[in-house]
Amino acid sequence: MVFNAEDKWGIWMKDMNFPIDIVWFTTDGTIFYIKENISPQTFPEVFAPPASARYVLELSAGAVKNSNLKIGDLLLY
Repeated sequence: MVFNAEDKWGIWMKDMNFPIDIVWFTTDGTIFYIKENISPQTFPEVFAPPASARYVLELSAGAVKNSNLKIGDLLLY
């Protein structure tokens, strides 16, 4: 997701049918927060980063680990 402004964009699992990984990025595309293997059963909990983000990427659970993504990596787009 690309947002118009930076903020502490939260993600919840309403109506989800499978677990996901969530990755938050700064305006320059740097990963600064990751939550892995979030289950649909966590609804209504909201997952939000500790600081403002501009981009959020939702991936199938396990994708962060399988892709070796980590804090500080840069998204090239």
